[in-house]
Amino acid sequence: MNNEYEEWYSVDLEELNIGDYVKGETFTNSQRYGEEFNYEIEGILHEKHDTLYNCIILDSDNNEVPLCRDVGTSGGNSVYKKK
Repeated sequence: MNNEYEEWYSVDLEELNIGDYVKGETFTNSQRYGEEFNYEIEGILHEKHDTLYNCIILDSDNNEVPLCRDVGTSGGNSVYKKK
């Protein structure tokens, strides 16, 4: 059985290195932020900063995009690296 999530493992900010292939997920049920803040992106870590939502990745089109979004206490972020 080939499970997509078996290919990824959860990491925190300290485990990220420039050049890692990562997946960022942001989730919220807040009416303030809405469905557009439920976000998933994959790419290569391009810039590492002091928070996950300030980190920048290069997506499949080579665009610079945030790894996660800041939803404060109304949700959360998960980050994964390829095994």
